[in-house]
Amino acid sequence: MKKTVAVIMYEGFQTQDAMGPIEVLGDLVDLVEIRCVSLKGGLLKTYQGVPVMTEPMDQVPNPDIVVIPGGRATFEVMNDPEFIGKVRSYVESAEYCLTVCTGSLIVAAAGLLDGRPATTNKSVYEMVTPNFPKVEWKRKARWVKSGKFYTSSGVTAGIDMAFDFVKDIFGEEAAQASSYEMEYQIMSDPDNDPFFDCPQLQL
Repeated sequence: MKKTVAVIMYEGFQTQDAMGPIEVLGDLVDLVEIRCVSLKGGLLKTYQGVPVMTEPMDQVPNPDIVVIPGGRATFEVMNDPEFIGKVRSYVESAEYCLTVCTGSLIVAAAGLLDGRPATTNKSVYEMVTPNFPKVEWKRKARWVKSGKFYTSSGVTAGIDMAFDFVKDIFGEEAAQASSYEMEYQIMSDPDNDPFFDCPQLQL
């Protein structure tokens, strides 16, 4: 039976944050079904202006795998109680939760990363992590695994994290097949973080 992957979207999310993991996981056509969802459903646009049609989250109950992209709009939706409540419900019932970039802040705002190691985009790291002192933030990390949670740092790190997730859950052969299809060289070391000293963004 296929696992349902729900990619939670919202107005202004970072395009590659979502599309990177979708590309990796979407190659597993016999193993997963990708569903793009948002709080109310309908057409929304990414930060780069790409239109994406989404389903209401209520129409995709209890997904097996949740993917949460980040982006500048993260700082708006993480303060929306209705959105955070729905995310909390989704993530609590899911087998796995994958976040990209500042998507980890959404899960942190839901209180689900307390006491766990996690990471986020280095360009806003010093600015945002003090808001969630119960999370064990790791600055030098391409991605971090903790139980069912996989959190990755900046935008393209989500692709490396997704490959590692596929390897863990579906096997090395599945990960390699997807990488060959994409002609992508997998980075297998989560601690190999070439952007460790990335300067802060001025948001």
